[in-house]
Amino acid sequence: MSEIYCDECYDSPKAEASVNPTAEVHCRVVGTWNKYEAYECLMGWIASNRKYENDCPLESVTLEPIEGTDAWDAYMRYSSRKHEAGESFDYQFSTSGGTSHVTRSFKTVTALSCVRQKPVVNFRNGIGYEDGRFEGVDIGTPSFTWSQSACWPLRFVDINYKKLLAR
Repeated sequence: MSEIYCDECYDSPKAEASVNPTAEVHCRVVGTWNKYEAYECLMGWIASNRKYENDCPLESVTLEPIEGTDAWDAYMRYSSRKHEAGESFDYQFSTSGGTSHVTRSFKTVTALSCVRQKPVVNFRNGIGYEDGRFEGVDIGTPSFTWSQSACWPLRFVDINYKKLLAR
């Protein structure tokens, strides 16, 4: 098995000096086809290479496969934009699971008639046949949901931004 490693690319970082400085760091993760392994390697690299964090906090991470190879391009964006009054961030998640309604069983173990010598009707794995239809049953299923919201000051959501969203 080959080693998975991450290195910063020669074209990195790209930085913008302004009132709100930004930097984009370009790395390449090599040695895996698995996105989760690549992401784990990248997070380790970010944790051990905090040279950009002092000037600009990490804002976003993008990981893209390089087609036909076991390598990934990674882009980390750092920005010093401070959260202003009126901005708020909220996230919610749930792993409590959910329910699914099924009308067919995965497998029929046995079918018995209450009257001797009477043939058993084959409902082809249907559950709860009554009045010409299958009633079914609710079963518990694993589920994960995530929602995240951000409230920005009105000056960020101007008419041009609204027109862009409408298009």
